[in-house]
Amino acid sequence: MDSVLNDLRVQYAQASVYNYNTPGREGCVVWLDETNASDVIFTGDLHGHRGNFYDLCELADLDNNPRRHLVFQELCHGGSVYSDGSCASHLLVEDVAKMVCQYPGRVHLVLGNHEMAEMTNFPIRKRGKLLNILFSLGLQHRYGTANAWQVHDWMTNWFWSCPVAIRWKNDVFFAHSIPSDCPNYPFDFSFFDRPLEERDFSYNGEFSRLVWGRDYFEDNARAFADGIGAKFLITGHEPCIDMGFKQPNPIQIILDCCDDTPAYIHLTADMPTDPMTIRSAVHFL
Repeated sequence: MDSVLNDLRVQYAQASVYNYNTPGREGCVVWLDETNASDVIFTGDLHGHRGNFYDLCELADLDNNPRRHLVFQELCHGGSVYSDGSCASHLLVEDVAKMVCQYPGRVHLVLGNHEMAEMTNFPIRKRGKLLNILFSLGLQHRYGTANAWQVHDWMTNWFWSCPVAIRWKNDVFFAHSIPSDCPNYPFDFSFFDRPLEERDFSYNGEFSRLVWGRDYFEDNARAFADGIGAKFLITGHEPCIDMGFKQPNPIQIILDCCDDTPAYIHLTADMPTDPMTIRSAVHFL
């Protein structure tokens, strides 16, 4: 167990270094275009769904596509469980951190509210279950009670290094969600130009507003897009049960990968970034 723990500690530490040194990283955003990427695959919330994760990795075929980027979001809470019923989604987090090390600068985890919940110990309840407790019990099941807290620290320290958004060819903005009520409650867009800070995690903090927002009305989407200078938004956060994706307004698509109809968006450098083209780039596993 000592060697397993040491390997995991090194892996998370190295993944953090790669995150901070990703080409195109500015503040807490990674900027991608034809200069550093041939194409990019954007995915929806995974929530521990290992089958969809493996299928996405096979689809991306990063070994044979050296300029392709693969973007994940929302790994924590859900999916397979251990024999005692505890959550095994930490294994998916570990797998993605391993991929960050294996494909430096080409695999990205964009933080969501469930990662934020683990970073701040903010309780999330779903279907009557406290997800944070089940996640903690899963770490204890795998690594023992005495080591679980340390593994959790390594994991959340890595989360701090992860981006909160990806920009594709400047026009397309990918984040877990968008803040609510931007027209009446202005968002501080300078947040994206700097690293995450403790103040961003408060109830009204910019990171909290970004990953918890559920306002998909067109006026809100356009206010946010105008503020960041983007033409189109790709997000997750909202379940798309039996659908894989939703288009709640003309300039936004929501992706979901934790169900049996996982959807993703594959954009290539030679594709225009107009809404119709992006909509045509939605595919299913």
